[in-house]
Amino acid sequence: MNIRHYRGDNKTLELTVRDAIGEVDLTGMKIWFTVKKAVGDPDSMALIKKSTANVPGGGDEQIKVTANGKAEIYIVPADTANLILASYDWYYDVQVKTLEDKVYTVKQGTFRLLPEITYSG
Repeated sequence: MNIRHYRGDNKTLELTVRDAIGEVDLTGMKIWFTVKKAVGDPDSMALIKKSTANVPGGGDEQIKVTANGKAEIYIVPADTANLILASYDWYYDVQVKTLEDKVYTVKQGTFRLLPEITYSG
């Protein structure tokens, strides 16, 4: 899935994970969302980092597992307001660590930051 996002806007990304049996209940699992300029960049150079409340530095205002076992990832204006627009795509992924300590990359793709047109608000 490729993401297109307007700089300085809010966006909620809905995350549903499926396995061979069906939808996976994400309750209690650790979830990370990371955007980087280059795939090989260390996590410390990430442009945007989000995680669930059960990860140090994370919180329900970043990624929240909803009542139905799905997750919502919240991008807020402060995440992108100071990022410099580029004419190329960045890269993102979503990783999940299960209750059995197994790590899976469940989504990945490109992240394109678009210029805002209206500055009022």
